[in-house]
Amino acid sequence: MACNVKPGGTGLGEPNGIQTAAALLRAGAELDAEMPADERDGDFRATPLRHAVAWAENLPLAEFLLKRGANPGDPLWAVVWRDDEVFCRALLRRKPRLDLIAGGETPIFGAARTMIDRAEDRFGLA
Repeated sequence: MACNVKPGGTGLGEPNGIQTAAALLRAGAELDAEMPADERDGDFRATPLRHAVAWAENLPLAEFLLKRGANPGDPLWAVVWRDDEVFCRALLRRKPRLDLIAGGETPIFGAARTMIDRAEDRFGLA
């Protein structure tokens, strides 16, 4: 729940969910706990960091989780898909594995494909 808090949100009575996440970690919650994924998802993992990055777009909470050792590779596809330079830099600073595969492609291949798709759409080349 804390990892789905939008920055500045008041759903938990705190601005970024950091206090709630810290309390959960102190109580024994796993930093990289995963929601079950389908076999077709490959290396994709729905972790707290992925939720903070992909759904909440909560940089303070993402940085909090990364500083504690969260796997930076999990949310790469999300930041590539939405062309989010700020989150991408935050993840790349932590040296994620770039060979993870989900949906048949790595995040880097996904970035290249996304750029081509957007250019084709923009210039009517598709």
